Amino acid sequence: MRHTRYGMASFGCGSAASTDSFVPDRHRKRTVRLRLRATIILSLLHAVPIAAWAAPNSQMRSFASGQGNDSNPCSVTLPCRTLQAAITTTMAGGEVYSIRQVMVL
Repeated sequence: MRHTRYGMASFGCGSAASTDSFVPDRHRKRTVRLRLRATIILSLLHAVPIAAWAAPNSQMRSFASGQGNDSNPCSVTLPCRTLQAAITTTMAGGEVYSIRQVMVL
């Protein structure tokens, strides 16, 4: 057996390109670059908090009422005051209901 630049080559059958240990420098550099890019992308994805991807109080149904408060969770028992607050807490494809409450004087 003789040693070549890229690995070991056997005499007689095949060349250095047909052995399992043959990895050219350009292929090795490309693999290192791809692994580095994947590591950077994955680390950036983990750096973004999950709360930035979804609204913290997202729900499928939200309720708004003139008697509510925008700090409420926009539920049927504790509605929001404005439609904007109800819309921001509703997930995509969700529903916003407007509740009419009668005031007794």
